[in-house]
Amino acid sequence: GSIFMDDLFCSGEESSLTECHFPGWQVHDCEPTELAGVRCVRVEKTTPLPVRVVDVDKNDVGISIVDSPPGKPQEFFEPLRRLFLMDLRIRLREGRNSMEGRVEIFDERQKLWGLICADGFGMLEAMSACRNAGFAYGQQSVRGSLFASVNISSVPILVVGLKCDGDEGNLADCRYTPLVRQCPDNEFAGVVCAEELPDLVIDKDELERSTYLEDRQLSFLACAMEENCLSSSAYAVPVDEYFYQTRRLLRFTTRVANTGSIPFRPFLPKDRWIWHQCHQHYHSMEVFAHYDVVDRRGHKVAEGHKASFCLEDNFCDQTTTQVYACANYGDQGISVGCVDTYLHNIDCQWVDMTDVPLGNYTFKVKINPDYKLAEATFDNNAASCELIYTERYAAVRRCIYERP
Repeated sequence: GSIFMDDLFCSGEESSLTECHFPGWQVHDCEPTELAGVRCVRVEKTTPLPVRVVDVDKNDVGISIVDSPPGKPQEFFEPLRRLFLMDLRIRLREGRNSMEGRVEIFDERQKLWGLICADGFGMLEAMSACRNAGFAYGQQSVRGSLFASVNISSVPILVVGLKCDGDEGNLADCRYTPLVRQCPDNEFAGVVCAEELPDLVIDKDELERSTYLEDRQLSFLACAMEENCLSSSAYAVPVDEYFYQTRRLLRFTTRVANTGSIPFRPFLPKDRWIWHQCHQHYHSMEVFAHYDVVDRRGHKVAEGHKASFCLEDNFCDQTTTQVYACANYGDQGISVGCVDTYLHNIDCQWVDMTDVPLGNYTFKVKINPDYKLAEATFDNNAASCELIYTERYAAVRRCIYERP
């Protein structure tokens, strides 16, 4: 069916989703695997006890148990090697070339080839599958039915609920959910592999240098409010009080370099780019970055901001020519050896800290956070920093790289 809403911005107090902020009806960049679902509880019921979530270390053939937050569905993960007892042989079938196709694995015990359920099979699983198949990278996870010219209903689905970190050399080192036996719609996994990919890297040093606090009147933030760049409390302020009310903004510069082997290009076609009045240009990726402030328990204390970007070559090294530019509806992307910079003084280049108590936190900036586009590695796509937040100033220090 159709996808009507994307990038919802809710406070949790709305009685209808139409009261939340969102880009517009049927404005989205969603994939079928990103459809939302909820599990509800009645108010009169007591809060359930924490369930047990089974997780494993990929280097451990056993399992370890951790507590999950209340209300989170129970999940059990086991090493796939425990099921097949050895490294897995893999092949890609019926692709347009040898680097794509539906994923088939060989079960040595039953002496047959089988499929992997597509439910939950995403970019990280594709990366591991392609590496297992002998290629450098995974470029895309797709529905395997795209690579089935004949009826293959007789081919069994051997694995449901595959979960990989993306750096496994063999799928046997991934995990799966043994308690789940049914594959939704019997849809199986397919991949497109690659030998070259872009690699985006956040400039964490620039993040430390550029961060500061600014108090700004709401009357100057009308455009930013339209793009959902403020916390929900800002939208509760009456319009006639905008001149007297201020927001405390944690401003910073986001600088992203492409250190890979090919350009980073948006996946949306040009006719689906969205015009952003605040920045006066088209954004080719509606969610290119996440900005979050979390406490020592890992809870978000500032309402996370999802930033959309126009991708261009702001600065390139001496051996590279600038190719991509946002002006005049130009082509967008980040060339190899070039940097895209969103300066601290641009609208929405902030986190709204107005409702956050003073204290020490962790500040996280994540790019390509949903793994929408393939990269050589995602290990440098997020910067996690110490944030000192006081009445007079904010300081960011000791940033380290991690995954989104």
